[in-house]
Amino acid sequence: EDMLRNSHPRWTEELFPKYESVVQEAPDYANAWSGLADVAYGNGTSPVVNFENPEGARHWLERSRQSAEQALQLDPDNKRALTVTAKLAVNDNLWLEADGLYRRALDKHPGDAEGLAAYAQFLYTVGYASQAREVAERAFRLDPFSPDSSRLVAIGFLARGELGPAME
Repeated sequence: EDMLRNSHPRWTEELFPKYESVVQEAPDYANAWSGLADVAYGNGTSPVVNFENPEGARHWLERSRQSAEQALQLDPDNKRALTVTAKLAVNDNLWLEADGLYRRALDKHPGDAEGLAAYAQFLYTVGYASQAREVAERAFRLDPFSPDSSRLVAIGFLARGELGPAME
């Protein structure tokens, strides 16, 4: 229980009101809506929120969905909103829908390292390890300092039994 409490990303609690105020000041700014969606998604999938308040988690995920939809109404190709919507589809076990959303986001934004890392995580989740490794390596080449892409490349090495490169 203590581990879960300490793992909650407190910064998301601080960011949400900031994004809300931007959305109120500039309701036609898609990136503010997609940021709000991303932060709400982080709150809704937090182990602490799910552990302590499952109803609260559902609330955050619904807020995320609504904010992502608003962002996509303003900008149908908004990369962050597409990625969050794909993550929400995964959360709902809508695997094919999630795959289509990730592919759409990456077709529109092929150089999006964060989107590539999210897609690699999805591919690992659904059992496509070799494809996931390729996508993770692309993300890593674009942003070698990203903890997500570094972690996903290391997972790829571990899956092949290559401990040395995984540790690097």
